[in-house]
Amino acid sequence: MMLKGPLQNTIEPRPEKSLKSRSRRLIREAEEREYRVMYALALWVCLWLVLFARVLPRSLRPEMLSSPRPQSIWADAKAAASLTVSFAFMRA
Repeated sequence: MMLKGPLQNTIEPRPEKSLKSRSRRLIREAEEREYRVMYALALWVCLWLVLFARVLPRSLRPEMLSSPRPQSIWADAKAAASLTVSFAFMRA
């Protein structure tokens, strides 16, 4: 279909080549969505854990939630969530 005017240079989306490529795309999108949900939940839980750990004396803090150099609460929670979620998505 040829378009004229300002839409002349727009690219039309290509149809899927096969059912196999479409199913791969759908699986990848589902995995990405699952990863985002798991990361959001892990971040929320880790944020509360880090907040609780900051109240504890340094000697009683869990190893995973305390960093050797001072970081913000948000940075510690992101690091803990990244560690936790990455193990869930390891493939054998």
